[in-house]
Order: sequence, then C-alpha cells, then structure tokens
Amino acid sequence: MDPSVKLINESAYYVPTAEARKEAVTRLRKLRETRNQKSTVDALTDMFHAEERGENVVRAGIDACKSYATVGEMVGVLRLAHGFPYYHYRTIKTPEYLKHLEKQLV
Repeated sequence: MDPSVKLINESAYYVPTAEARKEAVTRLRKLRETRNQKSTVDALTDMFHAEERGENVVRAGIDACKSYATVGEMVGVLRLAHGFPYYHYRTIKTPEYLKHLEKQLV
C-alpha cells in the first residue's frame, strides 16, 4: 500500500474505498437520470433568486432537496448568485441546465 494512503487510512479522516466511491458516483448518476429535471432546475432557480434578493433561502433549500437537488448543486447555485464560479476551483463547470444562472464571474 502506498505510504500516503496508509497515513490517510490511519488518520481521523475516513477515505472510502475506490469501490465505494465508484458506487456513490453510479448512484448519483442514476438519481440525476431519474429525477424530474424541470422540478429540480425550477427549485434551484428559485433558490438562486432568493439568495440574489437577500431573502432567507431555507424554504428554497428544502424545496430543492425535495426535488432531489444535490448539496453540491445547491452550494453551486448560491455561489453563482454572488457572482462566483459554480465550483471554487473551477474544475467542475456549471452544469448546462444551470447555465442560465451564470453572471459575470468575479
């Protein structure tokens, strides 16, 4: 085993196995394929506009959860509402279904 992997495994930070990570990605893809995409996009758009107006986003967040939006999608939308990139390292691009929310990025 690679020494760095061994150190991580022995630390307090739990790293799932490669198989578990692959399974999680598979479940996420299935979720995105089977959810009502229009409902999810509408809920995320509502969350974006609530944040933009400075309103409480808890209700919008609950609605987004009910439409099976992921935590990453919700955080990304909140970042977009403030003019930041969807993902802070820009390694994850804004999904096509949320491109309409992009502003001039800071």
